[in-house]
Amino acid sequence: VRQGAENGYLGMRLTTAEDKLTVDMVAYIDECLKECPSTATHATPADSNLFVVGESVELGAKEKEYFHSMVARLLYLAKRTRPDILTAVSFLTGRVTKSCEDDMVKLERVLGYLRKTRYLTMTFKRGLQSPSLVAYTDAGYGVHEEGQSRSGLVVTINGTPVIWKSSKQSIVTKSSTEAELVALTDGSTDVLWMRNLLLSQGYEIGPVPIGEDNQSVLAMLEKRSVGLARTRHINVRYFFIVDRVKSDELKIVYVPTEDMLADALTKPLAGKTFAKMRAMLLGDNASYCP
Repeated sequence: VRQGAENGYLGMRLTTAEDKLTVDMVAYIDECLKECPSTATHATPADSNLFVVGESVELGAKEKEYFHSMVARLLYLAKRTRPDILTAVSFLTGRVTKSCEDDMVKLERVLGYLRKTRYLTMTFKRGLQSPSLVAYTDAGYGVHEEGQSRSGLVVTINGTPVIWKSSKQSIVTKSSTEAELVALTDGSTDVLWMRNLLLSQGYEIGPVPIGEDNQSVLAMLEKRSVGLARTRHINVRYFFIVDRVKSDELKIVYVPTEDMLADALTKPLAGKTFAKMRAMLLGDNASYCP
């Protein structure tokens, strides 16, 4: 690690300024792109058929090895400085043992997007004395071929994400409301962990707001009524959230879908919507020009 305005750490370049810290992995991206034969560029990391599992030809042994290796390297990148590619990369991690030509096309799409956006950085602004902790959870209902939904989670401190996740839910839910409740309960464990970490550092942290854009979930929690949660696995999740709200650890607040940061981690976005969410995910809203 070099001392001074720029420091290197595990493939990341950290650049300090008076009021902010920026983190990028340009050199790491360049190393990945050297192994990609395609030179195409793309405006987004995935198109609308990301979760569609095709019936194309299975990859050969050498191609499978390349696919597995590259997906693992991109996951490392996505979990450190590039949350904008996490939805696509997370899906591809589930395809490494049964990868086909369609999956290779999707991988090359991510690489083409990185080729076009290799210089993007994450920006951490210097915060106030007490950090502001805010989280967002969302779900893409039934987007996977077996019927599972996809959960998205973003936890921010002073407006910049510090935790972000995109994952296929482990159960099949019967409605979008149930899927949102699953995403909320699964994500809340990370929110509580971060809250406890900050408390252990001596910061005063009140109930952490978690943004939710599903009105049915909000109504169910407000009425303290299980409502549609008639099965045990949904019952348990519902009462877990209710208990955390009662104990003043969490508070669930409404966030409109257009401002739902976790939406970008549940499905592929495009155009101005993707550009807006990317700017928010990278902690640099000023870079977004509607």
